[in-house]
Amino acid sequence: MEQGKSAFIQSRQAQAIYANAIPSASGILIIAAASAYGLSDAVPAPLLSLWTIWMLCTALLRIRLRQQYLGAADRERTPAVWTHHFTINTALAGIGWGGLCLLLPHTQGAVYQSAIILILLGVMGASVPLLSAYLPAFIASSMPSALILPLMLVTQLQETALLLTGAMILFLTLIYYITVKSSRDRIRGYTLEHEKNTLLERLNAEVERRRLTQDQLEYHQKHLEHLIEERTLQLEQSNRELNREIEERKQTQQALQVSEERFRIAGKAAYDLIFEWDVAAGSIEWHGDIDGILHYPTGEVSATLHTWLERIHPDDIDAYREIIERYRSATDPLRLQHRVRHHDGGYRHWSNHAIPILDGQGRPSRWIGVCTDITEQIEHQRQLEYAAHHDILTNLPNRILLADRLQQALTQAERRHARLMVAYLDLDGFKEINDAHGHSIGDHLLINLASRLHEILREGDTIARLGGDEFVLVLLDVQEGNERASLLRRILDTTSQPVVIDDKPLQVSGSLGVTVYPQPHEVNADQLLRQADQAMYQAKLLGKNRYHLFDTEHDQDLRGHQEHLLRIYQGMVKEEFILHYQPKVNMHSGELIGVEALVRWQHPQEGVLPPSFFLPAIAEQPFAIELGEWVIDQALTQVDIWLQAGHTIPVSVNIGAYQLQQPEFITRLRKLLAAHPRVDPGLLELEVLETSALADIYKASRIMHACQKIGVRFALDDFGTGYSSLAYLKHLPAATLKIDRTFVRDMLDDPDDLAILEGIIGMAAAFRRRVIAEGVESVAHGDLLLKLGCDLAQGYSIAHPMPPGQLLKWVAGWHPHPSWTRRRRIDRDHLSLLFAAIEHRAWVRHIEEYLGGVREAPPELRHTACRFGLWLTGEAQQEYGGHTEYTAILSLHQQVHETGRSICRDHEQNRPERAREALTGLRALRDTLLQRLDRLSRQPHGETPGDHSTAPPDAPSKRPPIH
Repeated sequence: MEQGKSAFIQSRQAQAIYANAIPSASGILIIAAASAYGLSDAVPAPLLSLWTIWMLCTALLRIRLRQQYLGAADRERTPAVWTHHFTINTALAGIGWGGLCLLLPHTQGAVYQSAIILILLGVMGASVPLLSAYLPAFIASSMPSALILPLMLVTQLQETALLLTGAMILFLTLIYYITVKSSRDRIRGYTLEHEKNTLLERLNAEVERRRLTQDQLEYHQKHLEHLIEERTLQLEQSNRELNREIEERKQTQQALQVSEERFRIAGKAAYDLIFEWDVAAGSIEWHGDIDGILHYPTGEVSATLHTWLERIHPDDIDAYREIIERYRSATDPLRLQHRVRHHDGGYRHWSNHAIPILDGQGRPSRWIGVCTDITEQIEHQRQLEYAAHHDILTNLPNRILLADRLQQALTQAERRHARLMVAYLDLDGFKEINDAHGHSIGDHLLINLASRLHEILREGDTIARLGGDEFVLVLLDVQEGNERASLLRRILDTTSQPVVIDDKPLQVSGSLGVTVYPQPHEVNADQLLRQADQAMYQAKLLGKNRYHLFDTEHDQDLRGHQEHLLRIYQGMVKEEFILHYQPKVNMHSGELIGVEALVRWQHPQEGVLPPSFFLPAIAEQPFAIELGEWVIDQALTQVDIWLQAGHTIPVSVNIGAYQLQQPEFITRLRKLLAAHPRVDPGLLELEVLETSALADIYKASRIMHACQKIGVRFALDDFGTGYSSLAYLKHLPAATLKIDRTFVRDMLDDPDDLAILEGIIGMAAAFRRRVIAEGVESVAHGDLLLKLGCDLAQGYSIAHPMPPGQLLKWVAGWHPHPSWTRRRRIDRDHLSLLFAAIEHRAWVRHIEEYLGGVREAPPELRHTACRFGLWLTGEAQQEYGGHTEYTAILSLHQQVHETGRSICRDHEQNRPERAREALTGLRALRDTLLQRLDRLSRQPHGETPGDHSTAPPDAPSKRPPIH
């Protein structure tokens, strides 16, 4: 079959090139005649005549060859002969065209030389459609010119030789690329035509075979009718025997099907998949639905060995490839464990076991093997390891894991030259609660306190339970001074907050012993725990509900702090501080509204250090004023540079409380502005922390009003984290409120944060202040902010802080996400839908946390009893009951709860694999329900069929309770 296809393609190529023989020969005649006439004054006559005669003979020979081809009766059987003849003819033509290149030295005028070059280029360009059907013919025709012409250009032209030669080579490369592509396209078309003809022949043969079969059936039918007429008496007996035979065959077939089904079930119980690996072909064949098992579309994984290897975990692929190479010749049984990517993005653990089929030389020709999903066994092993290293009651690390974490923290602190703090916490009054209310209540109190303490820790910190009411905290990168005191006080405050259990408010306090690392003398992990334990007992002796620092060498600590301050000051003197700029944009329009200047320390040994490394240490130091003024001066200098480049970019600078409340702050600010006369003071914005920078609100208000008079604007940074936000808005003339990133970060899953955001945005609108959100780290964050009416934002999904030299390039390439440009503020009457969407996310997240062991109990699983369901069948029904989307949401919500119940049941019955598989479906239902809620929110309010009520424009939005 392969030879037939090759002959067919060559036949079609011969037809194509001979079909173009007359146009190509005519072109040769016309060009040869025109060239002979046009070059007669520039080229010696003998040479020109000899070349013209050669070309005319070539053209006539081509015409003659075409006549012979058309007259040949066997041309379809011998296409290779005719394509060979034509290739020889094109080679003769190519020699002729190459000979024309040799006439360049005999021409002096640039016009004639250009004419020869253009003739050759035109001939090669015209050869593409005429000869691309058969690539050897094109190469034979164009190769002499392609080789000789650049050589002649280099040798004959001086000033422009290199340029013309480069352009010539580029042109020739393009011609050859187009020809090769055209030839491949034609061959592909001939192949499809051959396959179509082959299929038609097969279909015709099949039709003929079926016709013959039909004739035979008709003949047998007539013969049967004749037998029926002759053997009427035997008909009943024959029918009974035939029916009995049919029944026996049915029973045999059913027994075979049952046997096959038993075999399939037995095989499925033994393994998940069978595979065959062909060593020579390098292909893999699957016996089983691998695509379905991994939830991919049919053929996406099973297509080739390459598509299978693409799903292997990146950390396992190298070992997997080494195994493949080794077992091309090895014959011992193959055993391998690896991870395979599921369609949901997660990875499954698989175990492979295969044996070889050997050829006559004792080498493996094929490998037959089975794949088994061992994810459940791996997860069970991990659960056992987790139980061995965690406290059963609180799920916190136990003493064993604490020792490992503490040792790792010590190693990390040594490598990073960072500080480490170990805190030993003992509860005050816990024994009395245990004695009065029982151990069950005491256990619940410990669980609640452990959860609270874990939530206030930062990423990388560790809290462990040693037993009873004793906890140990390992805190990383804690700076001395205010940061350390604030963190320890927060731990004590969290411990002393009341806990309500069975309607009983219970309260304990904590005694906290603290030690730090490194110390002047070398200490290990056990010594640090003993130091913290001793300090804890000292805290109890001093009155409880307090912390006590283990005093290693107080003077040494003080000198270390002074050395740190000195090094920061030296960094300022040595000009090691730099500014990065983070853009602030309008997410809807894409407009750049300004940048925030952020200081960095370019430490010669430590690299670029963030502000947290040095700003807390100098917060109350006079040096903070010097550094703050340096930042303002550098920011104004950069604004001036951008202005000279034609870009007006406002800049904002963070101002600390210590600097803002200096008596000469206004005078110093005027001097800084005067040093940059081209910069409008309105391009400078000072950001003041709401929480700590405004200890004296009235003094701050006077300073801010004075700054406004000279044109400088103010913004309240981290707005919403303080305790007097309304008072700030009333007394402080800040034009902009910056929403703290902690509210933005969790608003997609936390209805409380969403409520705070909505309140801040509404408060800003009421006080006529501009609001900008920090910490926009995903497209979804931006979408939700735009729905709430907050268009201005900054964050990593927009841009990271960058050096000033990169900003203009970023601005040139910046475009907002398409969904942001289409997003509109949600109708206030639809705000309840927005809260419903977030609460539904929170409910699904609660299920996920229950499966992961983060929560001890699942959420409300009855769709009629959960708070979202109560809202859906109550207020939502009154608002949207007539919408088709509302009906769909009701059904989807019920499906979500049915799926959630199934997941929790599988989890409780120790079927984690089924629970995880169903979780994928739950997430899909969640996404569909959220899409329905979004579409419902875009419906014009008041168009619900049968609902003609209207709400006052300022009526408060109805929000469903938190799910």
